[in-house]
Amino acid sequence: MFHWTRSRDEFQAVLRLREMTDYIQICDKSIREYKAAVKPGSRRDSLSTLISSRDEDGSSLSHRELVGVASILLVAGDVPPLMLCIN
Repeated sequence: MFHWTRSRDEFQAVLRLREMTDYIQICDKSIREYKAAVKPGSRRDSLSTLISSRDEDGSSLSHRELVGVASILLVAGDVPPLMLCIN
């Protein structure tokens, strides 16, 4: 049987890291499915806007950048504003 010998705060940090990893995997899978199923320019939502956005030099966001931004948006929408004030 596994016994955690660290503090409760460290244990909570590990759990939060695992949750974040889950969010990133969900975003990665969702973006891949979205790109495969949706015709470019056919929708007007946040993800479509991110995918079609271009930098000053005409380059688009990489898949990794898309996953990063989408993960932040997902987490931001999941955390109640009051919790952000408490922490």
